[in-house]
Amino acid sequence: MSYQKIFDFLFELGASLGIKIVYALLVLIVGHKVVKFIKKRLLSSGKIVKLDPGVRSFFSSFMVVALYIVIFITVAMILGIPTTSFITALASCGVAIGLALQGALGNLAGGIMILIFKPFKVGDYIST
Repeated sequence: MSYQKIFDFLFELGASLGIKIVYALLVLIVGHKVVKFIKKRLLSSGKIVKLDPGVRSFFSSFMVVALYIVIFITVAMILGIPTTSFITALASCGVAIGLALQGALGNLAGGIMILIFKPFKVGDYIST
């Protein structure tokens, strides 16, 4: 095998991989800017809709995490990393965590409902 063939192979590999890396970095940077913009809009739009600050913070944090997961999977797909096994593992972890934290997640859902619907006010007396 001649040095010219090795050099040509490495040059072609570097060119194709370099383009993928640049494209992935571009998607990562633009995605990060979009997530920051969406987070700012979510936090400010809650003032218009009159949402509780805790609800606004919870939903904006949830959306930010979900969008970053989508960006991560998109970048992995651009780089040619197989994402089916990653998505399967992520779903399995979600099911395992959901089953392990069943009671706590029920309490979390109840707390979110109390924050959204506000059935109680400060000064209300609650008896059991």
